[in-house]
Amino acid sequence: MNRYQLIIFAGNHVYCRIENNEGYWGRDHGNDEGLPPDGTKKTAYGLYPVGGRFDDNSFEQTDLNLGAKGNGITPIFLSSTVDFLRAEVALFGGSGDAKSFVLAGVQKSISKVRAFISRDIDANTSFVPGPTVDVAYLNEVGTLMDNAVGNEQKLNVIAKEFFVTLFGNGIDGYNFYRRTGAPTDIQPNIDPNPGDYIRSFFYPASEANTNTNVTQKDNVTTRVFWDTNPTTGFPVGN
Repeated sequence: MNRYQLIIFAGNHVYCRIENNEGYWGRDHGNDEGLPPDGTKKTAYGLYPVGGRFDDNSFEQTDLNLGAKGNGITPIFLSSTVDFLRAEVALFGGSGDAKSFVLAGVQKSISKVRAFISRDIDANTSFVPGPTVDVAYLNEVGTLMDNAVGNEQKLNVIAKEFFVTLFGNGIDGYNFYRRTGAPTDIQPNIDPNPGDYIRSFFYPASEANTNTNVTQKDNVTTRVFWDTNPTTGFPVGN
């Protein structure tokens, strides 16, 4: 799966394929039924970021010896990440222009993903989108920022673009979401009553049971010190 497919799916706020190919082939958000529902078809990670096989729409079986053969990365903290954090800060009184930071972050992410094509020597590069796709998408993001009314709508644009660049790094996406609650129109859980949103995780049993200075949390709704958001009704998209 390439970045441009992910952009389309993020724009529709869909995690997994449900109808009309909206999303990738996989589970709907919150489906924990185990392996049987997957049958014999699963979506494998592609060239970026893990070093899989470039997605050329062939929908063929893959394995560890194809594509970049695992020559990938774990995208922990990228140069684009800094731009998106600066965009958020600028939105709430910090220096700089939020729109400029968002566009810089998107461009850096696209450039990084594009560079991965050299890692798959068998890739059918005819499926690599042309540079005009980049320009069109950057213009679209810029327009979304221009048309967004108020900080909440602008933060939604920032969040969605940030989440795309974070593909392969769920931790920073989770931290951003539990800190800001954006985007507010994220796809809901398949379960209408998924339970309380996890504001922080329990301490590992090996730590809580052996360290006398650690008191295990009562529940997963316990907020960390920087979480000053409401105790109920947050995040809105939950």
